[in-house]
Amino acid sequence: MIRQELEQMVGSNETVLWRGAPARKAFLIRSIFNLLLPISIVWCCIDIPMIIESINDIRTGEDTMSWFTIPFFLLHMFPVWIYLASVITSFVRLKNTGYIITEKSVYISGGVFALNTQVKPLAKLSTVTINRGLVEKMTNVGTVVLNDDTTTNSNRANFFSVNSQDLLYLTDYDNVFKLIRDTQDNAYSLANAGSR
Repeated sequence: MIRQELEQMVGSNETVLWRGAPARKAFLIRSIFNLLLPISIVWCCIDIPMIIESINDIRTGEDTMSWFTIPFFLLHMFPVWIYLASVITSFVRLKNTGYIITEKSVYISGGVFALNTQVKPLAKLSTVTINRGLVEKMTNVGTVVLNDDTTTNSNRANFFSVNSQDLLYLTDYDNVFKLIRDTQDNAYSLANAGSR
């Protein structure tokens, strides 16, 4: 259904040259192994023993403050809950993520609770690059990064959503990269020929 909504965004005067989605394995690995994982592990190593000790104190009747301590540490584990929420919602994000390339634009959909669709005109893209980090190399995929004049490298993927400039974890990343570059070159050639 999400892919169908993305297809409906394509203009009637455009031809779809390519459509795809992130590779499932790479997307899920990256969702699990992110910056919040080590933070969550450290947080659990500190807070869980305290919670267990408080539960034991309640059982033995030694400490009346344990009724306060347990909720405090459950709240204190907020980074862990954020990490778990990002892992759980990764399945929905994967389902909602799709890409379409036409001779005029790149269409990108994504999101968790709401479907967000971005349309990037090829004429406005200043650079197109390929990114192959550790996860991409392990799973034999690549990410095609689209930059325009308003994009900065600080606008990267975060824990809950992906940067709308990236075509994440594509198995045919090199072909997609070439397709975008060739389509841009053709559009520029036609524009320059028409202006003469």
